[in-house]
Amino acid sequence: MPPTRVPSEADFAHLCNRLPHTLHFSARPSTSAILLLFHGLGDTHESFARFAAAMNLPNVLAISVRGPTPLPAMFGPDTPAGCFHWGDDVVLDSRSGAIDPDPGFARAVAVVWDELIAGVLLAKCGWNTRDILLFGFGQGGSFALALAQHAAKIAATGGAVGAVAQQQVDRFKGVVSLGGPMPLSAVAGSVKASSSILLVQLDQNTEEAAKKHFTNVQAVRWKRPQVDMPRSREEMLPIMQYFAESLRQGW
Repeated sequence: MPPTRVPSEADFAHLCNRLPHTLHFSARPSTSAILLLFHGLGDTHESFARFAAAMNLPNVLAISVRGPTPLPAMFGPDTPAGCFHWGDDVVLDSRSGAIDPDPGFARAVAVVWDELIAGVLLAKCGWNTRDILLFGFGQGGSFALALAQHAAKIAATGGAVGAVAQQQVDRFKGVVSLGGPMPLSAVAGSVKASSSILLVQLDQNTEEAAKKHFTNVQAVRWKRPQVDMPRSREEMLPIMQYFAESLRQGW
């Protein structure tokens, strides 16, 4: 296990084509936690890089990551930056005709876990999953929950994978899913993931489903019903409070 060090842009250079991303350092020398941000269906990492910069969590390196798969043109707007998603495929619900919120996330989990989390943050830079926060919107929120389930599976089977030491894989520091339901395709068998999660703008049934697979589930619902990014201090406050509490743990 290498000594823990603050990642640099050079550590991620080999991922620029495979997993385009943007880094935001709030205070590079004193970085003590990492936040990974995952956009929603048909978006890119760029808007979430701006969101990370606006939050500017103290002593946190924020990494906004782009989904690995382009969204077919028929499902997204034609924009210069393109439209991307996290699913194994684009699956339509047979009843509603809408895009299925749980298309399977195995391929994206493998890429983000193996190449970004395990490959760079853990094996190369010496961090632990307990140092890492996840934030996802919509499909990106479901993907964040899938990553937390994946970490639980690895921890339950010993945690050591390649250059990653057993003690480096445990729960995540915290996981926020804004509008992204628990993906049953990613459930870690009988293992309950110990990562703390915050569900935002999800109904009671979705909350209860998540409680079957996570030991620590919090939920918040805004006054307005829409699933959207926060528009006011009132909507953003519970997310910031959750981040603050998660960051205090282990400091």
